[in-house]
Amino acid sequence: MEDKTRKKGEGNGATSVTLNSSEIPNDLKKLINNLDPEDFCGDTLVKVRDLLKELDKFWTTSIETKLTYGKKLRNKITVEYLDTLISIIKDL
Repeated sequence: MEDKTRKKGEGNGATSVTLNSSEIPNDLKKLINNLDPEDFCGDTLVKVRDLLKELDKFWTTSIETKLTYGKKLRNKITVEYLDTLISIIKDL
């Protein structure tokens, strides 16, 4: 009989590669850097950029402290970031 137990990280013959945080692309930072001022009116660009920078800091801290994505974290993201972003969009 075949032993079906695997050690943590073992897959079906696939090798796993460990990346450090500097090798992982940060799509939120890319988004912030690629915001075009021509696409926004008034101070909307500043508001959106500031909000996305705050969200980036929050995510970085969440990952570094290994927070579990659960109900509390989801609610915090929704209340503090997504509601604010929706309000900015509504004001347009």
